[in-house]
Amino acid sequence: MSIGPAWGPLCPLSLTNLIALQAQAIKSAQEFQELVVRRRVVDNAPEKFRQFSAGDWVVWKWRGGKPAKLYVDWRGPYRVLSRLSSTTYLLEDPADLKQYTRHVQELFPYKMGLTADPADVIALDEAEFLVDFIADHDCPDPKRKSTWCSRVRWAGCGEEEDTWLAYKDVNPLAAFDTYIKEHPELGLK
Repeated sequence: MSIGPAWGPLCPLSLTNLIALQAQAIKSAQEFQELVVRRRVVDNAPEKFRQFSAGDWVVWKWRGGKPAKLYVDWRGPYRVLSRLSSTTYLLEDPADLKQYTRHVQELFPYKMGLTADPADVIALDEAEFLVDFIADHDCPDPKRKSTWCSRVRWAGCGEEEDTWLAYKDVNPLAAFDTYIKEHPELGLK
């Protein structure tokens, strides 16, 4: 008499159950992250009197909704660089130093913890991985940057998890700036 394989419909950890557990874990993680951000966002700032100074930290919601279901509702935190007008601010992403201009009504103050690294917070919020350093490069055609690739070492990962990325993906990274300084033969500045 055959009872059947251990993974059959009588097994408590069937594929359906695992999918349901995974969905619940994702939902719980999102709810927790939203709670953390909600505690750090100062919701009660008066709308028409909200102002920021250079060095303040702010967040804003995605325009048009989140790009994917695993993203959190808030973008940031971003550092305020300057006030451009009575209603707009220049902001900087501390992870890649990209700058944004946003209207004051989109922005909410964010209480950055004393020990929190803003790049780590952003990576966590936006499901990104942080680049530790550029480990190697390949330039099949030195005259065409579109053919260049760089081997990236991710923060907290070993060599076996290195990834080759195109020039356009590594060019904005601070780690790439460091790599260029160490490799003047690339002819980049």
